[in-house]
Order: sequence, then structure tokens, then C-alpha cells
Amino acid sequence: MVAPPSLELLSVAVAADTYIGTFPRSVVMGSLSQVTVDNYVRDLAEFVEIVGGDRILDDLNGEDLDVAVVTYGSKPDGRFNDPGDRTRSIGAAARFMQSVSRMFSHATRVGWVQLNPVPDMLVTFKGSRTRAKSRTALPQSGAVALLSTTDPADQKVSRADQDMVLRDRFILHLLVEVGPRVSELCKADRADISVDDEGAAWFDIRHGKGGGRRRVPLSPRTMEAFTNYDRARPAPAPRTRKVNGVLVETVGVDDAKRALILTWRGLRMQPRDVELMVHRQAALMPAALMREVTPHGLRHTAATLLLASGAADVMTVRDILGHASVATTSVYLDSQADHMVAAVRLHPVTMLKSF
Repeated sequence: MVAPPSLELLSVAVAADTYIGTFPRSVVMGSLSQVTVDNYVRDLAEFVEIVGGDRILDDLNGEDLDVAVVTYGSKPDGRFNDPGDRTRSIGAAARFMQSVSRMFSHATRVGWVQLNPVPDMLVTFKGSRTRAKSRTALPQSGAVALLSTTDPADQKVSRADQDMVLRDRFILHLLVEVGPRVSELCKADRADISVDDEGAAWFDIRHGKGGGRRRVPLSPRTMEAFTNYDRARPAPAPRTRKVNGVLVETVGVDDAKRALILTWRGLRMQPRDVELMVHRQAALMPAALMREVTPHGLRHTAATLLLASGAADVMTVRDILGHASVATTSVYLDSQADHMVAAVRLHPVTMLKSF
């Protein structure tokens, strides 16, 4: 029988850094994707800031973790330049809690804490994912209105960084049609869009969640939007930053040449760039249809509209979205109550006056 590890008292900051140091091996082994690692690193850095890096990890209890999660969730939503009263989403807070929970599970195994405090937490996000999906998906009228904001004839652009109508049109069509994750979209290359011998257009998603890959079809309209943008895209440029007053190239122009979508400066777009673009275009929707829209909300929109229209069944939508389990995809069925009621009322047996 293996003896339990002896207690090693570490500060919160040292424990977090040491735990983060285990991530590269997990990525190589395939148990974590780089996207997940990036999220964990950001969450743990903020956790250290909230609870205090000098505190001893073993001194933290469930109440401390509750306060940390609530504090994190009450901060302004960083996806928006002017968040106003918007705080971070339930999904973001739940992910933050998961990041902290995983660190404490590791800390328990290696002897940094005597007892895992996570089970003593009172904060819970049970059932939040279902509600979030139904709230963030646009109805068909909203989706059409959002796509219409990229009509070149209606554009009144005064800033160079917003004069990207063809790019934005392609991105919005792609998000609404097949719902790629924003990280998948930003990591995609031009070569990932192709046309087969039968004339069908395809988008090869090579950087899916957990390292997964999938191939999804594109409609002629979305392919046309891609072609128009690709012809007019800005000249690629290297990514640079100043180090001691000297401009240093951090990412070469080769990456920008490969990238599927670019910023107006000719750099590969990052998730934050896409979020800001979607938010900006949503603000152009008619007042009656205007609502908060995010790239992930458009992923929900794609799933909801495909199912509601009958264009695809749950299994097909699962394959398009890249869900590991059909149980995840079936969540979107919960937002189709009105359609299900109408379907039952129109059931051929129900319509009979007598049996």
C-alpha cells in the first residue's frame, strides 16, 4: 500500500505556478488541448490575484473559494469595450470554478493540502448550461438581421479597423451556418477551405476541442462570401512588439499568409477580435431584434436553427458542432418547446376527429 504524500506547505502563487508547469506534458499526452490550457492559465492567474498569492494553499477553505468565484463572476465582462452593467457570464464563472477545482484535486494528490476544500463550497452552477444556451441563441429573424448588417450597401465606415465588410460577412455566415468554436475559427488556415471534385465546399476544422478534427460542408452562399473576402483580404504582416524600446518580430509573416481570417493590420485574428466584431455588428441590428450576441451564442444559433427547421437531426448537428457526446447536442432540444407543441398538435392521429 502506497503511503500518502507528506504535507508540503506552498503559497497559492507557487502552487499555481507548479501546477501550470505540468500542463505541457498533458498537452503532449493528449489529455488537455492547448485552448483548455490557455483558459486554465488565465483563470489560475486571476485566482491568485483574488485570494492573494502569499497565502498558504492549505489555509484556504470552501468559503474562501466561494468568495473567489463570486468575485470573479462579478467583474465586468471583458469581451466588451464598454461592458456597462454586464458582468461575466455564468459559463465563464463555471469554467473558472472548474480550473480552481482541478488545481485542488492535483494539490490533494501531491500533498499540498490536507483536505480538498472544493466539496465544502456552496456556490453551484448545476443546470446553468441549458439555460445559457436557450438565452444566447438568436431566432431565425435575429440571425437574418445580423447577417444583413454586412450588406455593403448599408455600410457607413469611418475607421480603417472596421472597414472589413467582406471578412465580417464571411465570418458571420460561417458562425451562423455551421457554428465553429471561435478558437477553431481563429486557428484555421486558408487551405482548410476547399472544394471537392463534385463541387461541394468543405471546411476542415483541425483544432477542435480536445484535439478533435472534423469536416463540415459549406453552403454556396458562404463559399461565395469566402471567395470575395479572400480576393480582397489585407496584405499579411508580421506580429511585433517593443522590447526595451526596440521593435521585435514575434510572429513572422508566414503565419498571416496561412491564416483564414486577418485583422485590418494583416495579422491572424484572435478570439477577442472576433468577439468585438460580432458585438459591433449586433449593435447595427434593428432595435426590435437587437440583443447581446457573442460568437459562442452564434454557435448555439446554428444548432438551434438546424434542429428547429428540420434541416438536420441531433446526430447530424452533433457531427457539425464537433460534440463528443450526443447528450451535449440534445441540450438544444430543450429550447424547442414551441416547435414540439406545434408538432404534436399537427400529428396526423391528433388531427383525426374520431378514431
